[in-house]
Amino acid sequence: MSDSIIFDAFKRWWGSRGNAAAESGLKELQRYAQVYVSIVQAPYDTRAGVLRRRLAVLEVTSMTPLLLHLVAEVGLKGSALDAILHDLESFLVRRFMLGLGGQNYNLLFLRLLKAVRHLTEPAEIHTQMLETLLRGKGDSVRWP
Repeated sequence: MSDSIIFDAFKRWWGSRGNAAAESGLKELQRYAQVYVSIVQAPYDTRAGVLRRRLAVLEVTSMTPLLLHLVAEVGLKGSALDAILHDLESFLVRRFMLGLGGQNYNLLFLRLLKAVRHLTEPAEIHTQMLETLLRGKGDSVRWP
């Protein structure tokens, strides 16, 4: 993704805030930055760290917005977050082992984000993510 696409998305987000103070926008960016750092620096002996390592090896970055939403917006942590991370890892590793590729991961993770964006309960989010992943048909999105 090019810098210009990211900057255009930022401008749309910033403009959508209306007359909100710059300070509140910067605080929100800082909150997301802290969550991002916690994800990319998660210790390897944690579920998030295991997933982080797998994402790096598989060169998958398109899951980041979904992870940011789950942690920053919903506030998932502990066993509720670990269960979801475990399923996402299972999905990725199984697909890798069968050589199914990741050419549509960007669309898949966007679909997952849209499916859970309106939910706030960890169990509902987990169920909706599982159902969405299990509905995938075809080699580009199925969960083996």
